[in-house]
Amino acid sequence: QKAINDCDFVLKQDKTNILALYYKASAYKLSHDNHSYELTLKEYIKIEPHNQIVLAEYYTYRREQIPRKKRRIRINSISSKVNNEDQLTYEQIEQIRCEEIFPNSSIDLENITDIKEQCSFILHSFQLITYPTKKILEIIIHICRIMLRAEDLYRKKNATEEVPFSYVRFCFDILVQLTELPQIDIALSMIDQHSRKSLDHLIDCYSEEYNDSEKLNRLRTS
Repeated sequence: QKAINDCDFVLKQDKTNILALYYKASAYKLSHDNHSYELTLKEYIKIEPHNQIVLAEYYTYRREQIPRKKRRIRINSISSKVNNEDQLTYEQIEQIRCEEIFPNSSIDLENITDIKEQCSFILHSFQLITYPTKKILEIIIHICRIMLRAEDLYRKKNATEEVPFSYVRFCFDILVQLTELPQIDIALSMIDQHSRKSLDHLIDCYSEEYNDSEKLNRLRTS
């Protein structure tokens, strides 16, 4: 009871103190006050609605699955095989995104070999792609994996679900735009096996988490 009282004292000063809320929930759990335990976790989730650890604890107690809209896409398995030399940090990608760069139709993504420049093109000039080639698709898939890995590492490093800009969503939107390009099916049939496997895995993960993932069906292996 003392632990609960101590937490209540802190919460009177700051209702949004998530540490106090979590300690309070844990104290209720130890004292077998299940109703108060559930209510306290619910209060925590109101403040941090995407904290996967607390969500898992709350919905496990309720014997329910975490609602799809509250889940964070599991990107660590998608991005785990990115070569070390190809890695960019979340901060590096954010720096590229925030640069004042205007679309340049004279630049061809196929001829860009530098990872940062490829990333910059996709962030700032993707709309210039009108005809997808095998090489362009392979570059896009690879850069998406780099972005997803960077975001995953950023979340883990900072122990947060909040990011200034979601590259998970950005990459989803990029893939949706790919489905609208002419002759995309021909280009897809030509990409290498590694890119094909990466793309299929990415689509499968989005299918588990995004309600509008059917938009990606055209990119699936036929």
